[in-house]
Amino acid sequence: MRRLLAALVAAGVAVAAGGDDDAGGGDGPVRPAIELIEPAIAAVEAELGGPQDFFEVTAEPQRVRLWVAREEATRAVPYVYVGGELARLGDPQGAEGGTFPGAAVDVDPDAVLDVIDDELDEPDVILFSIAGDGSGAVQYQATVRSDKGGTLDVVVAGDGTILSVTAGA
Repeated sequence: MRRLLAALVAAGVAVAAGGDDDAGGGDGPVRPAIELIEPAIAAVEAELGGPQDFFEVTAEPQRVRLWVAREEATRAVPYVYVGGELARLGDPQGAEGGTFPGAAVDVDPDAVLDVIDDELDEPDVILFSIAGDGSGAVQYQATVRSDKGGTLDVVVAGDGTILSVTAGA
């Protein structure tokens, strides 16, 4: 876990506790709506009539964006899930990369950010992304924003164990 702090120092990023307007209330750190990931996947699968493969699922503070694989994983159809409602965001787009079935997502929304919180005193986590690893499994990544504008990309296991940390772009 000390790798996270070492990465902060090496990157010169100071992550601050406390929230801002992205959190919708300012009474704590910014958090992505991880608890909406499963309902969002279920909504897509209900809409499309069964299990789906995804390129990516990203939780933001107030919505979940999903990219559904189509045409043998050469195209992605974007969806957004907000307030319990699903909407398609446009036409299929060219895509490549790993995909994963919705059933492969196994993340504990109540615990996945706990280690990051413990290491950084409840920093702002602006995104939580799930992407395919190329073998049908998933990779989880939290994007942590500092009060100075820098970001860290923290790869975690579904239980929140920190696997790696890199300075964001």
